[in-house]
Amino acid sequence: MRSTTAGSTIRILRELFAIHGLPDSIVSDNGPQFTSEEFQVFCRDNFIPSIRVSPHHASSNGQAERMVQTTKDSLRKITHGSWGKRLTRFLLASHITPSTTTGLSLAELLMGRKLKTCLDHLHPDHAQDKQLRQDTQLIASKNERKFEPGEPVYIRTYETGPPWVPAVISKPTGPVSYEATTSDGKFVKRHADLIQRRSPEALPTENAAAPPSPAQTEKSPTPVTDPAIPSRPKRTRPPHKTAIGVFSKRRHDNKRCIDRQADRLQWKHHFHRDLFASVSRVLQ
Repeated sequence: MRSTTAGSTIRILRELFAIHGLPDSIVSDNGPQFTSEEFQVFCRDNFIPSIRVSPHHASSNGQAERMVQTTKDSLRKITHGSWGKRLTRFLLASHITPSTTTGLSLAELLMGRKLKTCLDHLHPDHAQDKQLRQDTQLIASKNERKFEPGEPVYIRTYETGPPWVPAVISKPTGPVSYEATTSDGKFVKRHADLIQRRSPEALPTENAAAPPSPAQTEKSPTPVTDPAIPSRPKRTRPPHKTAIGVFSKRRHDNKRCIDRQADRLQWKHHFHRDLFASVSRVLQ
């Protein structure tokens, strides 16, 4: 502060109150800025008791005097840097030093957390960081499954027979466990992971070791198969006898195949020629 007038003091106090809120009381000496009418009105408007110590008795405000003496001794020992750097270094050291009375530092008492310093980077707490990451992942992956009494479900069984049997939820027995009644009247207790909602669209399979996922319970469209195309029956021909032996007549029928292919090519040629002529007449 460049001046210690009542107006300057009130301005600084307003800035502090905007950050930390109103105090229970203000303890000060008998300086003119604290005894002025302006300061008294300010305290009265904000419901802050103004307590002034006895004149010529500094020990009446022992906490403030002790802090002033500690600040002077510390600044005297810090020799490097400008006045501003020396003051900020002392304030940081003062705010992180635990008190012998409370066992906590000033920062912990005010903000509820420790201030990070260079020592935290030299000796990081890996265990705390790992635990924090695990807790975050657990919360993100947690998917609570809730069932209501009377809700039809399938429950996992480990007896002889199908692994999943129909049942009805009777009541919850814990945060993640339920009691269900099977179709034969038995009462069984199962964890929520061993219970699957019953729906006509999806039924648990016999080989399922775990409840099917929600995506599997949705009704999928029935695959459409193409109708079978009837194939041409295979013709059987008698073997062709020659002087050498008996051979299949198909192997010696090459000329007939060539003639048949030539007829097809000639038919295609005539067809395309007639088609081209018809299109030409239409375009004209």
